[in-house]
Amino acid sequence: NMPWLISVDDHVTEPPDLWTTRLASKFIERGPQVRRGKILAGADAREGKTSYDHPDGKLGDYWVFDGQPTKGYLMPITHAVGFDDKKIGTTPLTYDEIWPGAWKKTERLADMTSNHVEASLCFCNAVSSYAGQLFFLHPDKELALACIQAYNDWMIGDWCAGEGYGRLIPLIFLPLWDPALSAKEVRRCAAKSMIAASFLENPHEYG
Repeated sequence: NMPWLISVDDHVTEPPDLWTTRLASKFIERGPQVRRGKILAGADAREGKTSYDHPDGKLGDYWVFDGQPTKGYLMPITHAVGFDDKKIGTTPLTYDEIWPGAWKKTERLADMTSNHVEASLCFCNAVSSYAGQLFFLHPDKELALACIQAYNDWMIGDWCAGEGYGRLIPLIFLPLWDPALSAKEVRRCAAKSMIAASFLENPHEYG
């Protein structure tokens, strides 16, 4: 007799081809993309700095944006499902090692059903922080806007479409550096069925 739940604080790990298949050709090389390397991180990293090509590192997947690694390498602390509670940490992982439902829609929907969740609103999990701060802080706003729109198009047209429609709730990024541009993006996405946008939890920290 337990009622089905609507969860408004879930996460989705961005699929490896999210931006490379949606950005204009002039942005693809600079846009977010996945690399695989021997990552030395956590307590093992020298001076606390993560190394992405270290002979003593563990093979893992990480994201780069405009040629620079982001903080978004895959790790158990952000992909805890399927791992022993005592092993939840910052050990690097690959997409092959994380739970399929973290980033594959069909598997996520099956997980939701088994967990008695009717509908789910998902924040991004690996790349840009929950309100797209990676893009907000980037100096090239043309590239930043293109990345935000590519993410929004994936969120609405892929993740929350098809078999996910009605169960996965679209949650978009906004180009928060420009209020008028943000309003324009809300209207663009609302026409495609978006009903929620992520906002900075502490706007004052970003001026």
